[in-house]
Amino acid sequence: MEKSINFSSKDIVTFGRTETESGSLYLTWPGSGFCFSFFGTELRIKFGEFDSERHFYFQIVVDKLKQTHCVCASDQIVVIRGLSLETHQVKVTKVTECLQKAIVKEITICGETTGFETAPQPPFLRFEFIGDSLTAGFGNMSEPDAGIYRASEQDVTFGYSYLTATKFNADSRYICCSGKGIFNNWDGSKENRITDFYNKTHIGSTELHDFKTWQPDLIFINAGTNDITAKTDPKDFRSAYLEFLCEVKNYNPNSYIICIYGTTTDAFNDTFEDMQQEIKRNYPTLYPKIEFVRFKTISEDFYGALGHPNSKAHSHLAREL
Repeated sequence: MEKSINFSSKDIVTFGRTETESGSLYLTWPGSGFCFSFFGTELRIKFGEFDSERHFYFQIVVDKLKQTHCVCASDQIVVIRGLSLETHQVKVTKVTECLQKAIVKEITICGETTGFETAPQPPFLRFEFIGDSLTAGFGNMSEPDAGIYRASEQDVTFGYSYLTATKFNADSRYICCSGKGIFNNWDGSKENRITDFYNKTHIGSTELHDFKTWQPDLIFINAGTNDITAKTDPKDFRSAYLEFLCEVKNYNPNSYIICIYGTTTDAFNDTFEDMQQEIKRNYPTLYPKIEFVRFKTISEDFYGALGHPNSKAHSHLAREL
């Protein structure tokens, strides 16, 4: 006996900033996904069209047992069988980032007796993490001498952002993309910067995200490293950052904001400290619901790929936060 449902069903709960269309789920952001409960012995997850330069990686947790699956072809089906005939809790999380969307079409369950049950509801506490590769977990599973990025060596669930959310059992969103900055991206370009994509449904989209559907309690912003790489004038960065803070606050008027800096370089530390004082003096709509947190700059002993923090460093950063 088998039953299939798509994402128009209330038996599936999605998390993260996601989109649905014609019963399919579209996932762009790392840390986004879905969960459900079912009674049966087998599970099949069918993905849609694959049109990406990089493979997608998903963490699938069935009753606390974690597996990682690579999605690299159109209409790929992930099968998990041999389960005991009882109720199972399933959570599927996209652990890598990509400009293209991962499409999930339907879920099929099997067993002598089978059925979908009431899905677990997301936690009450809500966190949002905004940033670049540091928030996305770029290269955090790589060896320090890795001179190239591999999607298989990125896992947001081992990143400081996800670890922090897990510690506090928070329903969290990760609005982040490697290489992106506030005023400049890492290469000096200004296309699809963090300040451009934050209010969009996904990177490169012109469709605005509806902030009324989900409001975070805490917002963490960790950005500026790519502006430093691009040799951005601190004055330009400061002006763009303060403008972005006001925009974030306007979209999320009741949220507390935590601004993180210093993770991989201390080049803009003075700029961030000056901004903190300026906000206290001149931005009454931001202060006092804003705090600046300076991370201890990581050493080369904690590098993953291309000078990014490895999973051990992310664990230290999460505890510090």
